Amino acid sequence: MRIFEGEHLVGSVLMLAVYVLIGLLVQNSRLDRRIKALVWVGLALRIAGALGRMSIAADARVYYGFGRSYVEYFSRLDFSPFTDPELWLRAQWLGTTFTALVTGLVSVVTSSSWFGSFLAFALIAFLGVAAYARAFRRSFPRADQAHYWGWLMLFPSLWFWPSSIGKEAILMLGLGLVALGFVGSGRRANWFTLAVGVALTYAVRPEVAALMALAVMASYWVNFDRWTASRFVQAVAIVGIAIPTIFFTLGTSEVGGADIETIQGYVEYSAGQANQGGSAIGTTGTGLTAIPMAIVNVLFRPFIWEVHNVSSLFSAVEVLLMWGIIIARRRQLKYVMRIWRRHRTLRFAVPAVLLYVVALGMNLANLGIIARQRTLIFPLFFLIVEAGTMFMPRRKTVKLPFRDRRAPPQRTQRFGGVPA
Repeated sequence: MRIFEGEHLVGSVLMLAVYVLIGLLVQNSRLDRRIKALVWVGLALRIAGALGRMSIAADARVYYGFGRSYVEYFSRLDFSPFTDPELWLRAQWLGTTFTALVTGLVSVVTSSSWFGSFLAFALIAFLGVAAYARAFRRSFPRADQAHYWGWLMLFPSLWFWPSSIGKEAILMLGLGLVALGFVGSGRRANWFTLAVGVALTYAVRPEVAALMALAVMASYWVNFDRWTASRFVQAVAIVGIAIPTIFFTLGTSEVGGADIETIQGYVEYSAGQANQGGSAIGTTGTGLTAIPMAIVNVLFRPFIWEVHNVSSLFSAVEVLLMWGIIIARRRQLKYVMRIWRRHRTLRFAVPAVLLYVVALGMNLANLGIIARQRTLIFPLFFLIVEAGTMFMPRRKTVKLPFRDRRAPPQRTQRFGGVPA
């Protein structure tokens, strides 16, 4: 399908104009000039990512095809496809059907432009990382904001994988809203934004929504240093909300339930299904002993000696560069790991990253799929890494007394330092 042809030209040009408009709005804002430059580069990279993802658009064609079938309804403001099971794929509203519904709405705006739809989904993902950036600023106002923006705008996986018609873009927006909603004003959560983020995540992948609900609950219980009566009441109330949410989301997802045996059976089945192709790896299992290997598979692989095609080379180099930068900043990360339980946002971010990484590592046994799915947790992972720029104790600098350079230097004795 050609990018610029007939009606597709209108949608493509419209979306490119939106990108330029966003860049101009940021340029006229009060953000640091380094951040402004990063946003321009990030927008350009996402356009390039959309072009690149069009060459590997297997799933995107499915969503695009079903989405176009809804355009006729949405064009006349008929939103019955959201409520009519006869119009759903496999009579299920979640997952693929919801993604196709979003694609239909996007197609109305882009005049069913193939390239324009890719640009629209890349923009949806961009709004998600922008929500993370706002959450970071509210949580760590004295941290170096440009460093975090650099991760969000320049990190290859974040501008490549979500820049496609598909679930990743919607999930990136949903998870970004979850983080922004939890941070809220910096001291209190914005429960409406948090609920919208969880609902959006649930509509695409209910099990991820369950993990986020569990992370929110954990954030209220991992710090026992400053318990008060009001805080205890809040923590109990959160449990009362989170537990039913977890059971509901897992019960309506492919997992089928929230009990240990059901989850274990689903993980084993899912890992076996993914253990195919050239990027397949051995399953890690589901016990406690499987956790370290699950973390290694998600955050460290593929190793450079496991490269067998261009895509795996891309992932291996990316991981090497990422850990090279993190190791160079190991002091600030070490400090964050010492104090994370005392900071509200970190009490959510650390459990959320750990839960997602372990679940992903146990659930998938294919490095190609892992490389794409781990992208969703990278913004939160980088938030933890860059939080240290706010907490690291700064060395005190001693200012030397001013000395007139025109005055001749004083001679000192060789021993004792007394002026001659």
